[in-house]
Amino acid sequence: MWLALPAWRAGLLIAVCCLAVYGPGLVLLPTIDRDEARFAQASRQMLESVVVPEAQRDPDLHSGGAVVPMVGGRERINKPPMIYWLQAASAGTLTLGEPARDAIWMYRVPSLIAAILAVLSLWRMGCLRLGPRIGLLAALVLASSPLFAWEACQARSDMVLVAATTVAMAALWSLFDGRGRRWHTPLVLWLAVTVGVLTKGPVILLVVLSAAITVSLATRRWKWLARTQPWIGVLLIAATLGPWLFAVGEHVGHAEFWERIRSETLGRSLEPAEGHWGPPGYHLVLSAVLFWPGAALAGREILGSIARLFSGATGRRTPRPGLAMLAAWLIPTWLVMELISTKLPHYVLPLYPALALLSARAVVVAHRTGLSAPADRVLALGISVWRWLGLAVLVGVPVAFAVLLHWLWWPIALVMFLAVGLPPINPFKIGWLCAHEKAMVAAGAFALLVPVGIALSPKIHLTQQIVRALGARTPSHVGAVGYHEDSLVFATRGTLARLASSDAEAFLLAHPAATLIVPADTPVAKGTVIGAVEGFNYSKGKHQSLLIVRSEGEPR
Repeated sequence: MWLALPAWRAGLLIAVCCLAVYGPGLVLLPTIDRDEARFAQASRQMLESVVVPEAQRDPDLHSGGAVVPMVGGRERINKPPMIYWLQAASAGTLTLGEPARDAIWMYRVPSLIAAILAVLSLWRMGCLRLGPRIGLLAALVLASSPLFAWEACQARSDMVLVAATTVAMAALWSLFDGRGRRWHTPLVLWLAVTVGVLTKGPVILLVVLSAAITVSLATRRWKWLARTQPWIGVLLIAATLGPWLFAVGEHVGHAEFWERIRSETLGRSLEPAEGHWGPPGYHLVLSAVLFWPGAALAGREILGSIARLFSGATGRRTPRPGLAMLAAWLIPTWLVMELISTKLPHYVLPLYPALALLSARAVVVAHRTGLSAPADRVLALGISVWRWLGLAVLVGVPVAFAVLLHWLWWPIALVMFLAVGLPPINPFKIGWLCAHEKAMVAAGAFALLVPVGIALSPKIHLTQQIVRALGARTPSHVGAVGYHEDSLVFATRGTLARLASSDAEAFLLAHPAATLIVPADTPVAKGTVIGAVEGFNYSKGKHQSLLIVRSEGEPR
């Protein structure tokens, strides 16, 4: 059976599957609004501020250097610098130090590498702690889950955080069960935590510290915490994060910088930021779809984990250490994520590896013991939900894309339904493990085809249409009224002027070689219309029609 592959073949299989699923989206997807465009543009400007000769640098774009990320002329200091350093290094390497030759996929490479590292780390952790079958199944479940696969193709910080968290938790688990080396494992733990802090602030500290405290409460074991040698973490974080905090404070002002940090941490917890609100249970409901097919038996296993943790904390019995660690990894941080006001689906991604291990264990146990619906009501409910979610993911979502985006999705939806949509629907007849194998093939195909389908749907890529209309030569001055998406900022290399409608004609008069993008119903008397685009602006959830106007003074 494929779950019993030798170690090197299993690792190779995982890496090849990841590259096959994530590679097309990495290359084909246009720049996605809004976060990806902001991350990539900030990384580009950081790269330019280092490699472009000083005489050619723009003071507005490149004043931050390699320390202060900037998008256009504005500082982007709500996130630590690690992701910008990684993306700038990736683009600089792939362009051989010539930023003018860059492309969006070059800024996505760190996310791809981090995704593969996270999956391989989960596989090794699962093999060592729960057995090779569970380890390999958990790795493939995580790799094929829709949200994880999507983030692996995005130039954002989340996948690097997931990789750092997975490595840190693997080291923490080794220290907990006494297998960690005296100096090696604590160093790995705190190096991973430091990378996570430099990538996305205190999120990784929340995961690691809450897991350590919770598992100690559940098992009533505390002496093992001394093996973590927290002083290493304090020194590493202070030595790396401290200088950056001081440098940014000097650049923008310490009072303003600390206010930004407060609003990004405490502010997002108490009040929804940028309209991203969700009720408690938001992540739980979404994970049923975004973690399919791994969500099959996850609910049953999580309920059992909660019971084991509670019984351990109250002293009634001691839970199995491995399962206690998984539950401690997942449950405390998940509860925090459900309670904070600002919610986005990817916030719980650092917990997906634990969810994958619990899900894989539940599937293998169900397969070995022959669990059936009549014998377990929770299992029966999970089976029912899993069936309908499978149908929704395999049929409903592709058909919805077909209706909204591109005719190509109709045959794709039909092929997916006939090839892999039907077999996993009744796991009692074909066995849980076989059902999951087929469901993972379906999820992998879906994760592969969704970016391709989106890339082939020009109606949702207004910026791409604008770039094509402008031709090979980007004008020296580009302004926009009513369409200020960050993908257009990236396309104009940070020089886009975001204008109010009252400033449109003044902009054309001030720049004799300029291009202006305006809504179709905006009268512009001082320019020549050279093109028109229309489509669905998914960032705002509305259809837009835009005109491309050229200054009358621009040479033909």
